Amino acid sequence: MTTYKYEDKELFANEMDEVENVSYRDTMIKFHASSTAPVFKAYLDKDKKCRLPYNDDIVYRVALIIAENTYENFTKCSFDSCFESLFKKDLSKKEQIRLLKGAQLTETQLFSLFNFAEECGYKFSHYKWRGDPKSVKEEKLPSFMHLKDDGL
Repeated sequence: MTTYKYEDKELFANEMDEVENVSYRDTMIKFHASSTAPVFKAYLDKDKKCRLPYNDDIVYRVALIIAENTYENFTKCSFDSCFESLFKKDLSKKEQIRLLKGAQLTETQLFSLFNFAEECGYKFSHYKWRGDPKSVKEEKLPSFMHLKDDGL
């Protein structure tokens, strides 16, 4: 977790660790909870009206409950059945391309699709690549990014 401070405001950013062959559900819930718990804690620390006792463990448990509920809500999002066919049918690459032509997913639908893939027996992996992209133009790069002191 990294905190960026600008004047009297703070921005919290979290970067997912690399994972391989893990449960998508467990990984996303843990990532969401570990991303939001510091924000909740910072809010409580600044809110002088909160009279209930709390510590890091309590805040994390609440963040975990919220993350589980958020996950369950996201998985209810439907997506085009053409994506389901990728997991349920043995299709050639040509058939896959034809099936997906013009298909689109929102972020929430993609989340739900990853969950569906796990239900079909697939595992989740997330990797990071560091290097200079060869075919990306500078004007298409994000307008905000953070480099650590070591340049990564």
